[in-house]
Amino acid sequence: MIKFTIIKDPFFNNASLINIEEIEAGKLAVNKGNSGVINIGKQMVADHTQAENELNALAKKQDEILVITLDAEHKKELDILSNLSGKSFDSAYMVNQFLEHKKEIALFSEESKSGIDPQAKTYAGKYLPKWQMHLQMFQDNGAAMETTMDSVKKKK
Repeated sequence: MIKFTIIKDPFFNNASLINIEEIEAGKLAVNKGNSGVINIGKQMVADHTQAENELNALAKKQDEILVITLDAEHKKELDILSNLSGKSFDSAYMVNQFLEHKKEIALFSEESKSGIDPQAKTYAGKYLPKWQMHLQMFQDNGAAMETTMDSVKKKK
């Protein structure tokens, strides 16, 4: 008999959701971005696939299975990205990733400091520096985000 349960620590599900969204957005970047965005997308796919595989192995060790699909908010973000092209896509992707990585870092930082599950704390601590490096990469590519950030400000 196969046992299907959702891990009770919300960090696991939230981390899995992040990984899945980053992988899917990265795939879009590989297919739609300019050469710089394609390279970033490839790195996001590789790094978050590795993190997701490790997270699933961790769940399996605990005899539990992560059951995650993207929520409505993340599906909407991916739908918006998928309908863009050229500089609009590049800029929107960079902004999306910048904002997502800020949330990701907050989640992983909190878990690594005060998480209850020791394995989750270790996992969060392991990947936090990588996500911080990703955020820095998006900050360093600020020019690519400028167009979208300016258009967002004008709409308000």
